[in-house]
Amino acid sequence: MIDITTVVNSNLEANLSNNTANNNVTGFNIIDKGSFTEASGVFSIIQNTGNNVLIQDSTIINVTISP
Repeated sequence: MIDITTVVNSNLEANLSNNTANNNVTGFNIIDKGSFTEASGVFSIIQNTGNNVLIQDSTIINVTISP
C-alpha cells in the first residue's frame, strides 16, 4: 500500500515599499514547447515581466511510502 500525503502549509510575509523604477525596460517570458523536455519531479515556475515586484513561492510536499 502506498500512502501519499500532500501538505501545503505556507505562511509567507513580505513588505515591498518606497521603491522606484526609472527608465526600465521589461522583457518577454517565454515557455517554449521544449522547455520541459526530460523534466521530472516537482518544480515551480514563476514568471514576471514587471519592475519592483515581490514574488514569494513555497511548496511543502510530504510523501510517505509504506509496505
